[in-house]
Amino acid sequence: MLNQPQHPFEPQIRPDSWSSGSWLTDQNPSLRLGILLTLMSFPLLVVAGRVFWLQSEVRDRFIARYEETYETRELIPAPDGRILSADGQVLAQDEEFFNLEVHYRWLESPADPDWLRGQAYQRLSRTERRDAEKIEQAEREVLDERRNLWASLAQLTGIAPEELAEKRSEVQKRVERIVSLVEDKRASRKTETSTQMPVDVSQSWWKRLAWRIRRELTTPPSRGREEPLIIREELDYHLVLENLSFDVVAEIEANPEKYPGLHISYGTLRKYPRGELASHVIGHRSEPDESTVASDSEANPLDYHVDDRRGISGIERSYDRLLRGLRGERKVIRDRQGEILSSEVIRKPRPGQDVVLTIDSLLQQETEAIIDRKLTTDPSPEEEAGASIVVIDVRTGEVIACANGPRHNLQLFSVYDEEAWRELMQDPRRPFFPRATNMTIAPGSVFKTVTSVSLLESGKIDPDEPFFCQGYLNTPERYRCYVYRHYGFGHGEIALREAIAQSCNVYFYQAGVTIGPDEMIYWADKLGFGRPTGIDLPGEAGGNLPRPGHLAPGSSDRWQQSETLGLAIGQSRLTVTPLQIARWMAIIANNGYGFTPRLVQRTGNIATTGTSATPVSLQPIPGLDETSLQRIREGMERVVNWHRGTGYKTVRLPNVRIAGKTGTAEVGGGKQDHAWFAGYVPADRPKYAFAVVVEHGGGGGSAAGPLARELVQSMLDLGLLESTTLSQK
Repeated sequence: MLNQPQHPFEPQIRPDSWSSGSWLTDQNPSLRLGILLTLMSFPLLVVAGRVFWLQSEVRDRFIARYEETYETRELIPAPDGRILSADGQVLAQDEEFFNLEVHYRWLESPADPDWLRGQAYQRLSRTERRDAEKIEQAEREVLDERRNLWASLAQLTGIAPEELAEKRSEVQKRVERIVSLVEDKRASRKTETSTQMPVDVSQSWWKRLAWRIRRELTTPPSRGREEPLIIREELDYHLVLENLSFDVVAEIEANPEKYPGLHISYGTLRKYPRGELASHVIGHRSEPDESTVASDSEANPLDYHVDDRRGISGIERSYDRLLRGLRGERKVIRDRQGEILSSEVIRKPRPGQDVVLTIDSLLQQETEAIIDRKLTTDPSPEEEAGASIVVIDVRTGEVIACANGPRHNLQLFSVYDEEAWRELMQDPRRPFFPRATNMTIAPGSVFKTVTSVSLLESGKIDPDEPFFCQGYLNTPERYRCYVYRHYGFGHGEIALREAIAQSCNVYFYQAGVTIGPDEMIYWADKLGFGRPTGIDLPGEAGGNLPRPGHLAPGSSDRWQQSETLGLAIGQSRLTVTPLQIARWMAIIANNGYGFTPRLVQRTGNIATTGTSATPVSLQPIPGLDETSLQRIREGMERVVNWHRGTGYKTVRLPNVRIAGKTGTAEVGGGKQDHAWFAGYVPADRPKYAFAVVVEHGGGGGSAAGPLARELVQSMLDLGLLESTTLSQK
């Protein structure tokens, strides 16, 4: 090197390549400085380029986090269809309700700094975001907007600002409690990890070494700075106000710029305006559990969710597929903070169809009042006693009244009342039990009309031939008539018509023995007993029609003559429902045409013509002779309108002719008998058939007969029947 030390007397010999002087840096300092500047400038240029790239390109990526949006889909609830009576009364409907939800950051106090900075950035351009003063100014504007929001909301809703502040505070305390729990849980995990010790130091060194190796390979290294917690509740909307008026909702929805951070949620609540009216017929809707939804998912095209209502009982269940509204769908654009930026309906909800019943609300109300008066003023000694009344139009098969007592208030399924629920659940009379379709009890003497059909169609007995009733069949101790048990004598000479009118047991005992059980069972089965009627209500009971080899489900008893005698008068193992008896009365009245009762008149939108339900098909019962029914009708008319008839004193009315049959069904076990009265009206031009039963009410004529008379009188008062003047007989 040129700068290396040398002896002063030594001759200096230079290489030829240096002789030019171009690389003589000691003699050319400018070259040396240029090289040094070049070497220093290169990394500086790299750093400057990197800084420029960060400021122009990468910086936007970080800021873009505050501008990121994501798309979500929300379901739009659809109202379920209404249930209306035949006379237009709304019995069940959905009522919409509106709730106000507020994004957590818009109610949090003080405002979250990161959220506040993000809101400020959204109001500034990229260039303005580099100006600290403008950022601060934008943040102040956001805070002012928050204050104005709550002031405007208080004025709009009429709620005091202090009350709104309290509601905001409750939400914030709840969210902060969630955050605190999550932080405590993470801290506890960290403590457990940091304090976790190896195996006992007293153990061998190789075990401690193995533990340390395993720990180093399986435990992630601890970070110097923990990731920030992301709590969903801090990025979501929270309920603040419920049941907003439509005017408030319209104002908020129409001015989103004035009410930022707010979201209107709405749903529907099932309402039953008439409370207890026809509660067993209407039924109720409820939310299914997850297991039910999972089990029905493949067979259910209506896409039920866990929080969707579905029909559980009554018409609500039978016509659930028509009543159910199909939800819509909305596309919602949110920012990274969870706030809604825009929304768009991509599928409109479809409301459910209306269902119009055949029930006349006025007559239904009257029949229920009749039952209530009976159960209140003349209660049965049996705790579980109840009553039921069914009325059917004999010309169409439509059920115009179906009353049960006691009943329950359907509104309890929408608005929970713990005390009312406890009272209903502890009521031994079973107010939730639909007696008209599910109460299966012996029909008693009402069934003698079926025995009469068997007798007449068999041709084994002349209905006009007198039969002497001595009050008992063989011995005075068994198989007796009511008059013999109470007064000690029989009916004397009696034919079929009088036997029906006076409910002579001995006559029908003898008839049962004469024709045998097979004939009675054949006709009872043909007339629809022993199986459900098929009415459009779920869970209908079919009763039990005993027969040789099958007295009752699960019974191994053999058929005895006592079963034949009991069946002839409606006892034995025979059980029926009030609906079955009412239908049988309608078949007698319409001259032998069978049908399936129905409760729905039409479906669809009642503002239009709607869709009519399938008309009831009246089909003549094969082999049932009109002459036989005429004989039975004569006897039933005499039950009420002949002075010796069992319903003369308690059922007869002076302005309409009633035909019917009393029935007293023995229960046994020391309990009071069931009381029946079934028939039709008017007797000469039948329009309506009915069945009245009082559970453990006593005698049919004395307990059920007066209720039948009140029922017919109500039909007269409501204009369903015409009043006429009857001749005295």
